[in-house]
This record gives sequence, C-alpha cells and structure tokens, in this order.
Amino acid sequence: GEQKKWYEYWKDARMKWHLSLGMGESEYRFHDHDKLAHYADAAADIEFKFPFGFKELEGIHSRTDFDLANHEKYSGKKLQYFDPELGEHYVPYVVETSIGLDRMFLQIISAAYTEETLTKEDGSSDSRVVLKLPPVLAPVKLAVFPLTKKDGLPEKARKIMDEMKFDFNCQ
Repeated sequence: GEQKKWYEYWKDARMKWHLSLGMGESEYRFHDHDKLAHYADAAADIEFKFPFGFKELEGIHSRTDFDLANHEKYSGKKLQYFDPELGEHYVPYVVETSIGLDRMFLQIISAAYTEETLTKEDGSSDSRVVLKLPPVLAPVKLAVFPLTKKDGLPEKARKIMDEMKFDFNCQ
C-alpha cells in the first residue's frame, strides 16, 4: 500500500544521483509513461538531452507484486514477507530502477566533448577539442608535475603526493 510513496522516493533519489554529475538540471527531465504494462501502477524515464535530443537514460517502474507473485506461483517457493505488527503475510511490491552502462557512457562522452575558442596574442582565434569529464567520474583527482628535476622540486612534489594520497587518487 506504500508503493507510490516509494516510487516517488526512487524518482527523486535517482534524479539527485544524475544531477550529482554536475551537468545541469536543464539537461534532464522525467517522461511519465501514459501507457503502462498490465502489472505496473506507475512508470517514468529519466531522459537526458543528448546532442540529438532528449533520450531515455534510466527507467523507474512500480511493478506491484507481479514479479514476485509469479515467481512464487511457478517456482513453488514462498516469497512472502511476514509483518509481525500486523500478523499478516504478503508478497512485497517492487519498485525497479534500471540504468544501462552503455547509455551512461554515451551521456558522459557526449556531454564531456566540448570545443573551445582560443584567442591568440595577435587577436586571431583558434579552436580546440577538449574532453571535460565530471570531476566525480575523473579517475585521477590530483596530479603533481614538478616543472624541473632540480631545485628540490621533485622532493617537494613527492611530499605533496605523500600528504594527499590518502584523500585523493593521485599521480
């Protein structure tokens, strides 16, 4: 009887996760399903604005007790929960979130690919292609590069690395 509350909870939680990537709230939207599967009582997709338009990233579905009840029916194994306060057995409802690695990879790469215009000293401009990964996904969080191998810089770089390596993935 609380599946709608939990469905809304998971919609909110999953959108917060997507927004934590730092790509901006305007890049995402919910698409609520008008036509539902016979076993569902709510369904929505989180869509991302790709260069070719908004497309589904993740599905969130309130599947009622259809999956577990059918599994129980055909496997012969009891999948019920006993609520000691109510003294009742019931088959739990399922709220499913489904996200694919391939879609996430496409989202990250398409959003990270940018072109920058550089202004030269003579006033002319040039452009370059840059890959800007969201900081939370960047595999290396800190890189220390001494500019020269003299004047004690390698030792200072090593000291910085030793101080930071427990807090950051460093190179």
